[in-house]
Amino acid sequence: RALSAWLPGRLGALAGPVATTLAATAACAPLLVAVSPELPVAGLAANLLAVPVGEAAALPLCLLHTILPGPAERGAALVGSGALLVVRAIARAAGALPGLPLPPLSEAQGVILAAGVVAIGAARRRGVTALLVGAALLVAEGAARRQGAPRGLLRVTALDVGQGDSLLVDFPDGRSMLVDGGGFVGSPVDPGRSVILPTLRARRRPGVDLVALSHPHPDHFLGLASALPSLGVGELWDSGQGEAEGAGPVYAALLDGLRRRGVPVRRPGDLCGRPRDIGGATVELLAPCPSFTPFANANDGSLVLRLSYGRRAVLLVGDAEQAEEASLVATRPLDLRADLLKVGHHGSRTSTGPAFLDAVRPTHAVVSCGVRNRFGHPHPTPLAAMSALGVLVARTDRGGALLW
Repeated sequence: RALSAWLPGRLGALAGPVATTLAATAACAPLLVAVSPELPVAGLAANLLAVPVGEAAALPLCLLHTILPGPAERGAALVGSGALLVVRAIARAAGALPGLPLPPLSEAQGVILAAGVVAIGAARRRGVTALLVGAALLVAEGAARRQGAPRGLLRVTALDVGQGDSLLVDFPDGRSMLVDGGGFVGSPVDPGRSVILPTLRARRRPGVDLVALSHPHPDHFLGLASALPSLGVGELWDSGQGEAEGAGPVYAALLDGLRRRGVPVRRPGDLCGRPRDIGGATVELLAPCPSFTPFANANDGSLVLRLSYGRRAVLLVGDAEQAEEASLVATRPLDLRADLLKVGHHGSRTSTGPAFLDAVRPTHAVVSCGVRNRFGHPHPTPLAAMSALGVLVARTDRGGALLW
């Protein structure tokens, strides 16, 4: 009513839909803040356009076509489908617009939110219900924070970034490492904003302690370029090949932005032969050591990282192909053994050779690749080789994000 009185003339008719959308947005805002860096304010206008189309055309016609005979059924289905396409176009257009940036919900803000729910309920004489809801909010928030930064274990999550790589590692002391960020040139989907930032926000992580870029290819660094400016970053590990030989303006801007923020950039010369202890877990750079080979295939200059905790180990190989694999087998055969292998180059036939696979002997492997990608990844050859050894293979194109 208040909104209707405030809007002039015929605009008062919009009061109902606007009020409904505002109420839904307000109710969902705490949940959206928990998992998204932006509040989609464009949805207010989008709903004014989409709801009438959906309610007046799409919904009734989609219901009617199930009972109409012959040509009438086909006509109703055609028009109803067209209305749904209009709704989808409106939703996509609104989703492409920037939202209202919101900082992550802090612990203090979570307590205030829960207290506010209790206070509102008490004012409306629903104290017990409000108290239970407030308590549930606090319990859920506490659980999210504990699960987002678990203690006493080494956890690896292969994020679903399509045809690219991105892995989030949780260390036993609560620190974290992000290895690559996915990305695809020409794609409207930005994995940094659509996958990495929401994942970290849902896990209540305002930043990462360590970022490792395996090699300077867009399907590994584009997501980092869009996500890292919004995150705290402790340090970056980078092969140096992209800066020495040129990897384009996005890569250069990524490094420049981090350096301007005072983030140390470590190169193989700083890391080779110097295992890092992080909360009791060991992170060791196995290759390229002592540095990358100038003007060689960047895939074969990928940072190869071995993470171990207790008796368990993980081997992350970026896009390493058979040349780098052969070098590792020749120089570090005893250091390759791992329980989990992040399969090289998205499961390409040029990676995961027999000698390398025999040296690693993983029980589990993960392939990061896009659904029906044009490269045919993963190739049947490495899949068959791993199957012959009894390796359990998980794929992001089939299972989405994977947790180990």
